[in-house]
Amino acid sequence: MGDSDSEQLRSNTPNVLIHCDGCGHPSLLHAGMLQKPFSDPEESPNDTSAIGFACPHCKSLRRYFLHPQKQGQSRTGPGPAWASAPRNEETVLVGMLECEVESCEFLLPLFALWSDSTNDEERLADIETWQWENLRCPEEHVIRKPSD
Repeated sequence: MGDSDSEQLRSNTPNVLIHCDGCGHPSLLHAGMLQKPFSDPEESPNDTSAIGFACPHCKSLRRYFLHPQKQGQSRTGPGPAWASAPRNEETVLVGMLECEVESCEFLLPLFALWSDSTNDEERLADIETWQWENLRCPEEHVIRKPSD
């Protein structure tokens, strides 16, 4: 698949528009990538369709709900919206995060936006700049940065 094919695919793929709860910066994320962790109901990481997202602008990590009816009291500002527009970055599943409370079974898929040309070393350096203090499960327990 050539560059023009890849660009065409990006422009025709449904996206989710998220405005950062911290700085308001808009980000377009690939809807299909966001839904992958929830594709098998028996293996779904959580029952709220919640994701974590690292804002590429302010580096704040926040929890967002993919479905408006699932938005809880921890959400502020405009929620995610479906959008159809070309994206410049790829939506990447960074990993699955656990709540710090052992009895809490909530798992949060964490996503980031990076360009295709970003290598692993650059991505790890970017992760080191992220601000983790606002990331919480629905019970408001802290979700900490995983240790290496």
